[in-house]
Amino acid sequence: AAREKIAAAAARLAAGEDFASVAKEFSDDTVSAQAGGDLGFAARGVFDPAFEEALFALPDPGALSEPVVTAFGVHLIRLDEVRAIEYPALDQVKAEIETRLRADQANQLFDERKRELDNLAFERPDDLVETGKMLGLEVQQADGITRTAGTGAFATTLVRDAVFADDVLDKGLNTPLLEPESGVALVARITTRHEPRAIPFAEVAETLKAEMIAEAASTLAEEARDAAQERLAQGEGAAEIALSYGLSWQRVEAARLGNTDVPRDVLDAAFRLDRPAGDGKSVGTVALAEGGTALITVTRVQDGSLEALTAQEREGLERIVAERTARLEFGSFYETLEEQASIRRFD
Repeated sequence: AAREKIAAAAARLAAGEDFASVAKEFSDDTVSAQAGGDLGFAARGVFDPAFEEALFALPDPGALSEPVVTAFGVHLIRLDEVRAIEYPALDQVKAEIETRLRADQANQLFDERKRELDNLAFERPDDLVETGKMLGLEVQQADGITRTAGTGAFATTLVRDAVFADDVLDKGLNTPLLEPESGVALVARITTRHEPRAIPFAEVAETLKAEMIAEAASTLAEEARDAAQERLAQGEGAAEIALSYGLSWQRVEAARLGNTDVPRDVLDAAFRLDRPAGDGKSVGTVALAEGGTALITVTRVQDGSLEALTAQEREGLERIVAERTARLEFGSFYETLEEQASIRRFD
């Protein structure tokens, strides 16, 4: 069906019909369709690779592509205008280039140090003190680490699982190199192991009581959520359901992604719901950041329109597009400099 549709559009364009009129009639992208298919100026790296390859292969303004298949559909692309990129003077971008070069050099050095640490920790599997001295690294110690809890790097499951592995826990070996987060690499070992022991009930009674109450409350809340969601799906009024639980229902008309009077997690979940069919509604739930669960219904979806944007929203959108385009263009400029210029890196 998509290929038949694109063939019909291509035939009408070949017959001399206006591109904007055809785009408005045939395009499934409602935003670009309203603009007559105009996508504005774009540098490399903005569009789908197949779309980009076809676009940049067009020889001259006015040229029309063959149908192009991407993950987003089938497209006809017309090149309207080519605008040469004016690269900034070196003085304007020198500081950013230097920052990038330093960052590249730092990443390269970090990778080398990681390999050194991993190799030395493997060669000296039962010691980290000498390894630390050889690399000029400080050996740190953490106490009270369990399978389920820890501090610092041991707050991550990755590191805890590694130190409780058989080779580390039972044989006293070092862990392999671990990277719990970006820019952090470590090797760990166990110096003192405490065998599990029974804790007197009196010491944990209050904790267990609180956990049992919380677990029971969570179960009841989940059951209430599922029951309320089912009632909503069956067509019962949202306000009536909320009232039956002693809660209130908040109704928001014509909500936008930029609404500040609706919790962010609720708004994001609402915009992820399927478009309601006919006079029906889409129903969903979302876990709230502050705790609890919100039920969400979407009864109507109105397609976005550039004409409906306020002047402030237009300016914000234009600024975002301009900033992204500038970053992409500078990225291309930087890569070109690296490939073609004579740059010496000093250690």
